[in-house]
Amino acid sequence: MDRRSFLALGAASAVGTALIGTGTAAAQPRIAPPSARNLLWAADLSTADDSYGAGFGNVQIQYGDGDIENDGPGMPVVDHPKLGRALRISLEENQTRWEAAPGAGDDCGEGTELFFRVDFVLDPDFPVDQDNPFCIVNQIHQGSDSGSPPIEFDIVNGTLSVRGDSDAYAEELTQVAVDTVYSLVYRVRFSTDPAKSLLEVWVNGEQVLAGFAPPCATMNGGNSYWKGATMYCSASIPPLTVFQNAHRIGTTYESVTA
Repeated sequence: MDRRSFLALGAASAVGTALIGTGTAAAQPRIAPPSARNLLWAADLSTADDSYGAGFGNVQIQYGDGDIENDGPGMPVVDHPKLGRALRISLEENQTRWEAAPGAGDDCGEGTELFFRVDFVLDPDFPVDQDNPFCIVNQIHQGSDSGSPPIEFDIVNGTLSVRGDSDAYAEELTQVAVDTVYSLVYRVRFSTDPAKSLLEVWVNGEQVLAGFAPPCATMNGGNSYWKGATMYCSASIPPLTVFQNAHRIGTTYESVTA
């Protein structure tokens, strides 16, 4: 896949507008706290109808082994009873992907260190106990158009797991259930050298993976990039639905969790 076709970025500048108030004669400009100023991008679902309106860019859809379709329909924004305003990502039978490019995290080069966040709820139709490890709810993609992601978060055997470069590593993070809110935050240090790469993960504020150096490099074939809003899996797994929100990227843990 051509990374440039995926990363047609949305309105990333909205974050800067949200952080610094315009000010009036009656009120001084509101200055964001230091942690918030380290926030690089956040989706805004508050008034959006779909992912495009929330600040995401190119949407990709794929069925089975067919071609990847760019500029697809935006993921709808709905009112979820537990997440609030959220993207509804539903895959039909034989559908393998529905992904929306974020407004940042498209150029993760040597030595770059970033924090990523996504909150999600698995709908009651989601087959959480299925045993196929290719069931991705978020990922960092390698620069190369071929190969497997160096970091992917999968739902398999009732567990949220992280693995990379197909089967270079696999770490179980936490048990998962449908209709339950999970806040996923992860820190990545990017490098072509596995010894210099780093992955740390928090789920619902609890660190579940610390100081982990993936045995595969977090960069392969050029700079890596974040996929943003993602559901990508084997065509044999759907139909299924996942709700996602709170997509953020920053330079500190506090910036994406504040």
